[in-house]
Amino acid sequence: VVNNDRVIQLRDGTLVVPVAQHRFGMPAQLPKSGKPQAQFKHAALIFYLISRDNGETWVESQNSYYRSFENGSGLQEPGVVELNDGRLWSWTRTSWKDADDVAHQWQSFSENAAQNWSEPTPSIFASPCSPLSMKRIPGTGDLLAVWNDHSGRFPFSQKGDFHNRTPLVCAVSSHEGVTWKHHQQIENSPEHGFCYTAIHFVDDAVLLAYCAGGPKPQNCLQRLRMRRIELGEIYSERSRCQ
Repeated sequence: VVNNDRVIQLRDGTLVVPVAQHRFGMPAQLPKSGKPQAQFKHAALIFYLISRDNGETWVESQNSYYRSFENGSGLQEPGVVELNDGRLWSWTRTSWKDADDVAHQWQSFSENAAQNWSEPTPSIFASPCSPLSMKRIPGTGDLLAVWNDHSGRFPFSQKGDFHNRTPLVCAVSSHEGVTWKHHQQIENSPEHGFCYTAIHFVDDAVLLAYCAGGPKPQNCLQRLRMRRIELGEIYSERSRCQ
């Protein structure tokens, strides 16, 4: 699995592709009748493809990481961004919840241009099993993150539909992801699901393209939406939720 809008180019020209490799395996329990069937495993092996010649040739990161939790979930759909100190910061989604019954994006870091990665740990991003997107804002150099915020900062209804992919929230970090501010709702309908955000900056605005399916009988992947937001609005404290 390689999500949309995930391939990045580092300052030195290196291309990095974050990859999740899933497998089919035997079921956790044998069926009462019939032969056991291979099942898709939600826990993925996370690794990175690297090219230093504009995609002519590729190598794989020297190490990878894998987590399979007690509920059968694991790490999925990685993304990556380059930090100002040269490190790479990667994140993955999962449905595994902590003691407070909240799921988080998990994170890992590389100090040598994606060759080696640290053991993954939970990040500050509370979210359902839905991908987070992040890019650096031209001009200011700040990071812009877009995700389904389940921290409780914004009230929302968990109806179980569309994988709880609401609300869709953005925030800005001027401290390389250590702290975040200007949290704003972009979408908050409980009858829709918002996910797989592509981020593109143009002039003094940002274009966000994402799935926005619903209400029933559609699912959250069956409708697309694009929003153009002025960067001045991104830095305001006023929610854009409509």
